[in-house]
Amino acid sequence: MSDKLYNLEQINLMAEGDNEFVKSMVNMFIEIAPDLIVKIKNGLVSGNYDEIKASAHKLKPSIDMMGIATLKNEIREIEKLAIERTDQYTLNNKIKHLDDTLTQVIAQLKLL
Repeated sequence: MSDKLYNLEQINLMAEGDNEFVKSMVNMFIEIAPDLIVKIKNGLVSGNYDEIKASAHKLKPSIDMMGIATLKNEIREIEKLAIERTDQYTLNNKIKHLDDTLTQVIAQLKLL
């Protein structure tokens, strides 16, 4: 597998040595992220920008907490583009990148 796409440093700091806490945070991310991605993709297909915006907004803190640096600005751009409703092409590309990256991150996290 390639380099890690996540960094659990922030969670480890919060956990103060509690490995069960770290595991529960990782497992919660593995559970919620795919559902939010599906909602974002469905919103794109149906033109439901409010769904894209809401789901991206919910995903933001998880991406930050999991230290997924490549998506930190990307998820904010998706939310912004969904609010603006103007650049469908860029929004589509950013959602594809989000989906691809989170799929890889989840696969890596499942190996922990």
